Amino acid sequence: MADIAMCGNESCPLKMKCYRFTAVPTPGRQSYCDYKPTDGKCDDFWDNAGYRSRFEVSENIGQLK
Repeated sequence: MADIAMCGNESCPLKMKCYRFTAVPTPGRQSYCDYKPTDGKCDDFWDNAGYRSRFEVSENIGQLK
């Protein structure tokens, strides 16, 4: 998913609900940023509802959703 800057903030409380964190990266071409939420909100949050997750892919090899 090289067309977005993915989030690399491992300590973010929103990470598992945010597409910037859960998107499937493009090896060798992916850019990352450490987006930081303030007061429980992040201006760069992207709801991942309806998108496949890199975590689902790794758990279900060959069964992309």
